[in-house]
Amino acid sequence: MSELAELLELLHRSRSTFRNVRATVRYQRDQAVCLQSIRRERGTTSGSAVATTAKTKHMAPIERTSSFWIAGPRLVRCERELVVEDKLSLEVAVGDGVRWWYRAARPKIEPREDGFITSEFPELSLFNPWHLASSLELRSAGRTVCAGRDALAAHGTSQHSGFLHIPTAERYELAVDAERGVILKHDALFDERSLEVYEVIDIAFDADLDPGLFRVEGAPEHVNIARVSGRGRESMCSFCGLTRSQVMSLIAGDGACICDGCIDLCKEIIDEQRLVPG
Repeated sequence: MSELAELLELLHRSRSTFRNVRATVRYQRDQAVCLQSIRRERGTTSGSAVATTAKTKHMAPIERTSSFWIAGPRLVRCERELVVEDKLSLEVAVGDGVRWWYRAARPKIEPREDGFITSEFPELSLFNPWHLASSLELRSAGRTVCAGRDALAAHGTSQHSGFLHIPTAERYELAVDAERGVILKHDALFDERSLEVYEVIDIAFDADLDPGLFRVEGAPEHVNIARVSGRGRESMCSFCGLTRSQVMSLIAGDGACICDGCIDLCKEIIDEQRLVPG
């Protein structure tokens, strides 16, 4: 069997290779590289070198770490620490086998749709990777090690929009667990620089998990989630195509949305036009 065939088979049967999994995933996004990729796609140029350099210094990379517990086909718990109003708060999403519950950083528990959870915690697609990988044209790139585990390396280009898809990424690099088939690293690149990276930094398979992890204290038992096709689809910027989970802010208007990166780009273009005589 070729390395590519082995890779595709692993990805296809990944979810059947483990009962339970506990993992910690780090997400990193380079705001400066993202803005540059949007400029190139739109055929725009930046302003003066001084202004661009000054602005880039203030575009700090985004980084967050999330924890996941998955038991069987339907029990899931996701946790992420966020700073809200200068206080450290915990964001939690729990799939209890019947419905999803979501507790935001502010203390409110409410049911949510499947699509909302996958947009808030896109890392979940790393553990059920076939649909993610099927959106890429993959080629084998040998072997590597990630999170202390042997992995198959792969390079890919987008065939169509899918999970973790970034319209402005030129290619992707993946590390796929050689035993379980989960994606240990998903790196979107632009100009050979990392634009957005999801990386598993700690993972354990088939350990006993406390059933209490998959219950949310205070959730009203009688409320169910309406799983309506299309309602859970993640909102995206009408200009660059990045989704809400891929940007710092997304502003919705009448039939259109715009992200913070495109707003910054528009401001630069307007400022440049004001400098043009006449």
